[in-house]
Amino acid sequence: GDSYLARAGVPALPVAGLALSLEVAVAATAVGSNAAFALKVRNVGGSVAVGGVVYAPLPAGYGFIAADSVRFDGGTGIWSLSALGPGIACQSG
Repeated sequence: GDSYLARAGVPALPVAGLALSLEVAVAATAVGSNAAFALKVRNVGGSVAVGGVVYAPLPAGYGFIAADSVRFDGGTGIWSLSALGPGIACQSG
């Protein structure tokens, strides 16, 4: 038999791209008081980012208390993100 090879013109799909930073929101805290860190994530790509995770453990000696818009597992240092549309950002606090 005859065999044929053809190439279809398939347009490239936009992809999600995440930009992130982990910053100290409140510096120079006294021993025993709360310090604030802000994990900021922005989707800089052209598609929705779904199920993103970031490995960013807290510095030694710090314990996790709470976060907004993201979930944090203090045992693994993994932050789980919600779906982020293109140009949308979230942060931990």
